[in-house]
Amino acid sequence: MKRVLFSLSLLTFLSSVFIACEQEKTWREENSEELARLYPNESSELAWVMREISAKTELVKSQVENGEEVDNIIDVFKQVHDAEATKPEVKTEAFANMASSFVDSFDRLLESQEGDRIKAYNMMIQNCVVCHTTYCPGPLVRIEKLKID
Repeated sequence: MKRVLFSLSLLTFLSSVFIACEQEKTWREENSEELARLYPNESSELAWVMREISAKTELVKSQVENGEEVDNIIDVFKQVHDAEATKPEVKTEAFANMASSFVDSFDRLLESQEGDRIKAYNMMIQNCVVCHTTYCPGPLVRIEKLKID
């Protein structure tokens, strides 16, 4: 009897996990039409992750400006470590260190008190600036606009 109950419980759990995974859409899937219009050429996985980070950072900026709690979207930011770059030689030890610094700065933002949140947020954006100055300067103007005065 215990085996039957265990088997049914396991089957129910695995089924619910499978269904949940099937139903969850990624940011890229949810915004596919708009992204296809904005970026008609093929992009690397890292480029797509950076676009998602940019969109999520806009949300975080709004939350910080409005004195709201910041959504914990650290998993999106951590994707930088594993995403495939257009030029694989970019993924050096220095890149990995900068990516870790970025993720750490978001952790500090999450832990910051309301009065320190703008400073913590701007430090996170500064981490973006430093990395992009070295590796991919194209979006620097856009990144600079993410700062809060």
